[in-house]
Amino acid sequence: MTAMRQRDSGVIRRPPGEVWPWITEPERIARWNPKLERAGAPSSGRLQVGSSWGARYRMGRRPVEVQAVVETWDPPREFTLRYRWGADAHALEHCLLEPVADGTRLTRVVEIHDPRIPLPFRLLAGFLMRFGHPPGAADGASRPGESSVDTIRRLVEGGPTGTSRRAPRS
Repeated sequence: MTAMRQRDSGVIRRPPGEVWPWITEPERIARWNPKLERAGAPSSGRLQVGSSWGARYRMGRRPVEVQAVVETWDPPREFTLRYRWGADAHALEHCLLEPVADGTRLTRVVEIHDPRIPLPFRLLAGFLMRFGHPPGAADGASRPGESSVDTIRRLVEGGPTGTSRRAPRS
């Protein structure tokens, strides 16, 4: 089965501990990932290897209910999630945060495996994931031509526009 693969990487001018919540907390993820409609609480009450929860993503015009499971968890360095829907479909999301001189290099890789999607559409979707334009989040966080890492960078750094906001400190 051919996977659709998307890889984004970039440097965010903040330490890993400030970037981590933006890629692991559902309310913040929804700010940069307009496809996330709902995410439940983890089965264990907190995220760790083996934690699972239900979520709903919007794939085109249809909502897709998924079951997410944490496969690797090493805060604030990296994690891998496996999303399952249907009998044979799944996606892997891997995020790696590396300290660099200017802050944190965030690398995010998503692979989607769904045998129900015909090969020509998988190839087209792969092309669009790589070169297409995100539709934009409900609050306007995503912008045309911006990758997910670009949007996360703008939100974490509190970019120059009125739509970017820094995360509240705990």
